[in-house]
Amino acid sequence: MGTLRNVFSAIDSVLYKVVGVIAITFLMGTVVLITIEVFMRFFGAGLPWITEVAQLLLVSISFTAMAIGVREKLHISLSVVYDRMPELVKKIFDKIGILCCLVFGGVIGYVGYGWMSTLKSTLPSTQWPSSVRYVTCTVFGFVIAYQSIISLLTLDKHALEKEAALKNAQQKEPDEEPFQKETVEKHVPEDLSETVTEEGVSEDD
Repeated sequence: MGTLRNVFSAIDSVLYKVVGVIAITFLMGTVVLITIEVFMRFFGAGLPWITEVAQLLLVSISFTAMAIGVREKLHISLSVVYDRMPELVKKIFDKIGILCCLVFGGVIGYVGYGWMSTLKSTLPSTQWPSSVRYVTCTVFGFVIAYQSIISLLTLDKHALEKEAALKNAQQKEPDEEPFQKETVEKHVPEDLSETVTEEGVSEDD
């Protein structure tokens, strides 16, 4: 089980980098195309296909962002009630949330693949196949499902690491105060009190 988990984690790490590169490429492509379109319209010579491609890239960015958000756990959450729950209940809700992401990713991946297989029309401006609109939906839907599986496999491991980090932090806190006191004492001269007393006497005189 440990070896399988390490293999999945290694694949997930590579996949995360690939998704990040794709997201940046889509974002830069959208900015460049929109900038070109603005300048072309300013000179009265707009290109109709630019808007269509920019829309496709913008939709693709949304799906790549969802895949990154699932991996990094960037969902919008209300922690007021969650933080007051026992650890066991927290783990149960964590697993329920991951399972919801798994189902969501699997559904949009499956539905997107179905649309890609059935649509035979073309886009009006670029004349690309209409199925191009659902490529990112399909691919990143399955990526979301895969990352949800990884989260399920590593949930207990991350929880143990978090508990160990908290224990280490609690153990280090009492040791920091004496260290700080020693540091302050080393930097304060021994005759500081005598110097202050002498200055006070001389001012009174």
